[in-house]
Amino acid sequence: MAIARPFSLRNKPAINSGQISVDMPLQLRKRLIVALLNLDQGLSIQRDPNDNWTTNTSIIIESARELWTVHADDALEEIVNGPYDVRTVRIRKHLAEGNGYQLLDFIEFFYRLHDSKQIVTDQVNATMEEEGSRWHLFDGLFDESLAPIPRAIREVIMDSVRRFSPDWAGTLGEEAFTARLVNMTELPSNDDRYPNFAGDFHQHRINNIDWSEDWILDDKRVNLIGCDERRFIKFIELLINPDLQSDPQILATLADRIGRSLNRCGYRLDRSNVRVGISRFSVVHGSSSDQLGEGGFGVVRRAVLDGKTVAVKTLKHERRDERDAVERFKHEIDCLKRLAHLPNVIKLVSESIAGDVYCYAMEWADCSLEDYLLRSPNLSNNQRMELVDQMLLAFVAIHEAQVVHRDICPRNILMQGNSLKVGDFGLALDRENVHGLTRTSMRAGKDGYAAPELNDGIHKADERSDIFAVGKVMHQILTGRDPFAESFGLYAPIIRQATDPSSSRRYQTVREMLEATRKHHAILTEQHAITTLSELQEQLATSQEIDLALLHHLIVNAQPDSTYDDFWDPLTGILVGIRRAQYASWAATNRRIEEYVHKCSEMYKRLPRVGWPFNAVGAMAETVFNTAVLSESGEGILLAFTLLWPVGFTQDQWAVRDMLLDYMTKKAFHGNETLIGHVISIIVSHPIATVVQTSDLRQLPQKVAATLRRKIDQEKTDGSAAPA
Repeated sequence: MAIARPFSLRNKPAINSGQISVDMPLQLRKRLIVALLNLDQGLSIQRDPNDNWTTNTSIIIESARELWTVHADDALEEIVNGPYDVRTVRIRKHLAEGNGYQLLDFIEFFYRLHDSKQIVTDQVNATMEEEGSRWHLFDGLFDESLAPIPRAIREVIMDSVRRFSPDWAGTLGEEAFTARLVNMTELPSNDDRYPNFAGDFHQHRINNIDWSEDWILDDKRVNLIGCDERRFIKFIELLINPDLQSDPQILATLADRIGRSLNRCGYRLDRSNVRVGISRFSVVHGSSSDQLGEGGFGVVRRAVLDGKTVAVKTLKHERRDERDAVERFKHEIDCLKRLAHLPNVIKLVSESIAGDVYCYAMEWADCSLEDYLLRSPNLSNNQRMELVDQMLLAFVAIHEAQVVHRDICPRNILMQGNSLKVGDFGLALDRENVHGLTRTSMRAGKDGYAAPELNDGIHKADERSDIFAVGKVMHQILTGRDPFAESFGLYAPIIRQATDPSSSRRYQTVREMLEATRKHHAILTEQHAITTLSELQEQLATSQEIDLALLHHLIVNAQPDSTYDDFWDPLTGILVGIRRAQYASWAATNRRIEEYVHKCSEMYKRLPRVGWPFNAVGAMAETVFNTAVLSESGEGILLAFTLLWPVGFTQDQWAVRDMLLDYMTKKAFHGNETLIGHVISIIVSHPIATVVQTSDLRQLPQKVAATLRRKIDQEKTDGSAAPA
């Protein structure tokens, strides 16, 4: 076996100079050794290729043999060549008494020899984390652990990839790109016809091309949403590698959006690695300066002025010879002076425009609204409405001061504690000083927030263009979703009018929008006297109009006194006919169907053992299952099967059984390998206490039918199942 360079040899200069020190407490060493012993496997090794003789050994012993070779450890040589029955015990003792460098080397050897490398990685890293060690195993090599990249940050980055990078693999190609992230031959296939992920990929992305174009973002084997930080970083660095991405505009857009997202969790894109004139990106942790942000014209840094922390914006050096850039910078300062009396506008502290120095200081803000919403996903409805009210009041005052912002987005709105402040007036139009900044070639607004008329140039922007952007920001505040998502929710009528493609159909002033929002809020507050599903059902007896967001709110927040009377009975009465289809579509679009099924599962488990009408179980099951099916949410249907299978097949509720059997004959089920595998696992784990006809078995997918038949036969043998 070729000896790969282990941790201690790779890092020998840094170890010798004291830059790296492996602190490995005895408790951690013992726990790691026990974890490896539990994962040990037998090996048969043919040491001499010219001899048929094989040696029966184990991964523990062979890893120790590698360690002896690397470190010329006489004690280990004696152990691995000693009596077989005591080798493992002696290796365990030797490692426990040794140093951290040796143990890290040993674990790397163990990883390379083991069949289930992901299990080894998970066990080792979990132990390291629990004991507070900074070392982390990734792709079989140890390195210092990285600061976490939270799920919310990853989701934002992946949404940017979906939107702006349809050809995410670039010139590398999807297979080679993926192979740089994971070992495709070691990961399982989701298609039973193929032995591993590589075969699965060839069938579904080369032969049939029936996976979605952005499949890598959702694939649970690549697992970008939950994987190690190094894999996610590797994904980003490949994604924005200029050698692989041929479109410079897409590359610049992705780098900007990904960079801003990474900044929120302490990472940054380092552009210092320049090769052949091309700026290459690498993801590094920590900030090299007090830089807070960077745009096309200026850089914002943290500074201290007269003992107070301020944010200083400086015009980029390379733009100082551009007349338009200088005028824009001066204009921004003038706007801040004009609006200094407004409480919801960021305050100018000082300015310096002399010679080649162009900078100004503004009051310090904790973060942007964009970051605030990301860090505070659990804001209450009242807190969100307070932010909306502050924003609308701010733009009422700004417009009445004869200023049109023209660049409204959550990044340009700042937060001081819970107070909202509008900033970045670099593109603003001052109607009392209309010269300048009106060239048609200038771009106004940010993607997703810019009104349609701005496609023709900044000169088309007016107060109604600001209203469009304000509506998009309002949607993001209230729903937490990006501006490209459709406007659903309790305030959808307000948002839809504010963001109407035609400026003539929008609110004509922000004050008009503020008054409409407050009136709508008052009506909803009064309506929210409806606090239960039963009250909503009564209202629907006289009005067929239903607020789907309110319905969902009542479902997932229900805490009924009587589970059947106050939850199931009204729910099965509400979700019928067109209302069920409407709610399923709403829940799927807003990614809420899983919440719905989870709540139904909770409510089913809370039903009393006696006293509730068992004859209603069919209606309850139909309400859960058919709503999930109509939503076309794979995860929702999977959860519904998890809830309802034992009801139908173990509790012998024949209506539920027949409903599930009927769905399993459908094309949608036959073509869903993930769901088929899930159902097979349910069959195996639950007893069958109902009759399943042979004719039913013939219509099911072959793998499901075979598993169900074996389970029935097994329980007939045990005397516990009904005959098929």
